[in-house]
Formats: sequence, C-alpha cells, structure tokens
Amino acid sequence: MPRYQSIVLLCTSLFSWIVLSLTQKHTMVVHTSHGPISGTQEIALGKHIVSFLNVQYGKAPVGQLRFSPPQEPDSWKETRNCTELALACYQLKDKTIPGFEGTEMWNANTRLAEDCLNLNLWAPVDAVNVPVLVWIFGGGYYYGSPSLELYRGDYIAAYGNVIVVNINYRLGPNIRLFGGDPSKVTIFGESAGAASVSLHLAAPGSWKYFRYAIMQSGAFTSSWASRPKEKLKETSMTLAEMLNCRRGTVSETLRCMREVDADKVQQTSEKLVADFLSSSFTPVSEDKNFLQQNLDDIVKQGRFKRTSVIIGTNADEGSFWLPTYFPNWFNSTSDGKVSYVEFMRSLRVAFKWLPEDVRRMIASHFIHNKLELLSADASSLARFPFIYRDALSSIIGDHYFVCNIFTERSTANPWPKWMGVMHGYEIEYVFGMPLRHPELYTKEENEFSKSIMDYWVSFARNG
Repeated sequence: MPRYQSIVLLCTSLFSWIVLSLTQKHTMVVHTSHGPISGTQEIALGKHIVSFLNVQYGKAPVGQLRFSPPQEPDSWKETRNCTELALACYQLKDKTIPGFEGTEMWNANTRLAEDCLNLNLWAPVDAVNVPVLVWIFGGGYYYGSPSLELYRGDYIAAYGNVIVVNINYRLGPNIRLFGGDPSKVTIFGESAGAASVSLHLAAPGSWKYFRYAIMQSGAFTSSWASRPKEKLKETSMTLAEMLNCRRGTVSETLRCMREVDADKVQQTSEKLVADFLSSSFTPVSEDKNFLQQNLDDIVKQGRFKRTSVIIGTNADEGSFWLPTYFPNWFNSTSDGKVSYVEFMRSLRVAFKWLPEDVRRMIASHFIHNKLELLSADASSLARFPFIYRDALSSIIGDHYFVCNIFTERSTANPWPKWMGVMHGYEIEYVFGMPLRHPELYTKEENEFSKSIMDYWVSFARNG
C-alpha cells in the first residue's frame, strides 16, 4: 500500500481490535494494532465521552524520515498514556498583536515537536455505528494545531452522537469496533484544512477512505493553496543554501538538511519570502504519488470523487488579513479608516503582479459597488470615510475566497465590529463553543451553534 495514504487511513486502520475497560479513575484502555493506549472518560452536555489524546499514527519524522512520506509507527507493549493534548508540529507563531486574544487563539497551545504525527479523538462511550468526522485544521500550512481550544471535539461528539478525530500533519473497517461506521467517514476542514480536503477529493488513492467532504473557506483552486513543483523546488534549494546544505546532488542536500537541528530549520525557514497570503511551502500541484497528475488537468477532466460536498466562505474573509499585512492602518482597536493613497498602496502590496492600470480598474469597480450599496455616488466619498477600508477587505476576500457566504458574527469575537465575520470565525459554532462557554455568548448564538452542528452531523450521517 502506498505510504502517502497513511494519514487517510488513520480513522480506518489505526485500531485493528479494541477492548475498553473502565477503571476507578475513569480511564479507558484501548488495545490497538500497535499497542495499548489509555484515555479518559469525561462528561459533555450530560453525556459520557471518551477522549484519546496525542495518539501516534505515524513514526516520528526525524532523522532519515524528515522530509519523507509518513511511516507506520513501531509497535509497543506498555500502555501509553493518551490523556494530554497532542503536541504541535514545528511552526511559526502569529506575532501580529502579541497578547491579543484574536491572534493568540490561533497559536499552538502545546509544546512544539518534530515527533508530531499524532491525533486527538473523542467518541461517545455507547457509540454504535455512528458517523465519523475527521477535522483538518487550517493555518496556511505554516501554523496550527489539532489541540486548540477552538477545535475540541467533545461537545460536537456529545451533541451529534458522532466520533470526532483531529489530526496533526507536517506543516478503515476497524473503526466499527470503536463504535464508528466505516461507510460514513466525513473529512472537513477550514482554510488550508479545507484546501487539504479538496485535494483528497482529487486524489484517487484517498477516495475509498471517506464518504463526504466539508470545505470551510478554502479549496485547492485558491491561489494560495498549492504551487508548481518547479517553484517549490526552487524554494527548497533556497532554504538549503540558507542552511549551508546546498550540495551537488539532491540526496546529498537532503542528507545535510536532515542533520540540521529542527529549531534552526524552523527559524531559517521563517526568513523565506512568500507571496501575499501564502506560505513558502504548500502542497505541490503535480506529483506521481498522491494526485497522480497535474491539478489543472484534473479540473479540466472533472476527475474528482463523486460525492456530497458542503463548501462556503464567510462574509468578511478579507478583513482577517488586514492587521497582518497592513499593521500601520489596521489593528485590534483601530476603526480602519484609510485614505485613497493608503488604499492604493495596500493594493500594490496585495496584488503586486498586476499592472497599475488593472489595479486602478479593480479599485474603481469595488469603490463604486460600495457606493451603490449606500445609494451614493463618487461625489459623496467624503461622507463615507470607510469606503476604502471596506473595498480593500472585499477585494482580498473575493480574490482568495469565493463561495456561499456565512454571516453570523458572534458577541465573543474580540476584533472590532467593522471587521465583520472574518476568516475562521465560523469554527466556534461548528465545534459548539457557545455551549461550552455560555457566559460568552447569547442564547440565540447558543441555538445557532446547535443548528450548525445539526447541519454538519446530519450531512455526515446522510449526505
């Protein structure tokens, strides 16, 4: 079996047989195909949920396995304690606004480690043939963790009577014995996670391991979601040079890079210059193992898994990126008022590859659209000082994320209200945050979260 499928297999072949035993400490022991693990029974929404955290599904990608496809883990005999959240892979830290909840909530909340091919799992104790939801987190392929508070799967598992699996990744018939239905595995993700989901829809080797797919604010057709192999090879060689590892052959270069300390690789890679709203390393748009051909050809031929799909975006996707790329004008307290000169300067940063006359045409189009919504014309610009701010947010959002729009902003959102329903801010409803922290949300938001979970769970169950 090809090694690239090992992540897809995590829900369907991780557990070859399972025996649960409840102890006085409310721990549960699972005998997996690789060895026994212990989890914890907890209560969520009045229901008994068992969690197994930081469960290894792949051999540590260190030494010769760094920069290589994932491998099956070695077996073990002693029971492994799986009661602490999964470690995070080496990654960047969002330093846009240090200490501000709106940025810190996305930073890894567990220790960074190169040995990070692991997952968190939540399941109803009495589950029988229930649907399985496999979450792939976002973060632009350069940060993120399955262990963020936002992604905890206990509440949606309890509310929807489903199994939730959050997987880590480098920036099965036997699920039935765990109470899951192997014919009802749904993969879902947000941003880069959604793009990853869409890539599985295009990868024939993945098709038999899941049934449905949900993509929140992302797809491989987004300009940031993948890059040509020539471009990625060029970036890789640049990193090799920065690490003083450029050698005569690829194998010699890799050998050197595998010997460099992981911290140094991470710190050095942060110095690489990426395109606007993109990262230096993304999935390759053409390969022989996973996709088996070029993404452009896949789109032209319509070669995708034929199944039910949910796909959509948020109303104000673009505003999420304004503080990151234009901190002089946008932050957690500003009203975002910018001049026409600052507006055009921002467009040049976001769309530097476009000719100036094209940027001006785009600017004119979006400004006039905003004015039409206000029943105004160009002579009224002085009366609407936020036109340029809103136009910039719309241009970025429309270019990088386009589809059905989610418009429910929560009262717990820490960003200024003018930023609207930003990129990533539907996730709190999907994972039941209003139910977990009712003191932060209104009763209406609590009910809305239930509705969203109902939609997602019903889709996972019935398509």
